[in-house]
Amino acid sequence: MKILLTMKHWQIFALMIVLPLILTLTIFKLFDLGEYELDILRGMSLLIYYVVYMCWNYSVINHFNKPKKILSESHLKWVNRLIVVVILYVIVFLQLQTYFSELTVLSAILMPAFLFTFIYLIYGVAKTLKTIQFQENVRTSDIIVEMLLIFYLPFGIWWIQKRINQYYIRKCTYL
Repeated sequence: MKILLTMKHWQIFALMIVLPLILTLTIFKLFDLGEYELDILRGMSLLIYYVVYMCWNYSVINHFNKPKKILSESHLKWVNRLIVVVILYVIVFLQLQTYFSELTVLSAILMPAFLFTFIYLIYGVAKTLKTIQFQENVRTSDIIVEMLLIFYLPFGIWWIQKRINQYYIRKCTYL
């Protein structure tokens, strides 16, 4: 996953937005998927987007926390556990979107867990990046803007990924 840390901002943007769009349009033109065609294509696009998004978050948290221990061990364990929740949510969401229009009990349980995971990962990434930037412990108020940029990652990536590339190069030269 270190490749996500070394990619340029436009490459990650293309991976998250352009690749799913090209794949769905290609599949749409080549295959007849029946009445669920748009749901399947939308689901594929969301799946690619969230896989790249979560892998990027996970790689930032894990890579930059190894030498400095910015986040506690329990925080990192929670990140690993919550990634499983995200995977379950995406699988259930894609199944519901494809075959059912009602909300099930499993989806009702996984939705708040997914939102918590989403915010928890964004907080972890923002705290990690701000701590690297300031070289000291940061308060939650220091990372609000960073969290918004990460939350709107397809657009925030244009600013954040440049800094991540610099941090990665700096870290590799010091090791």
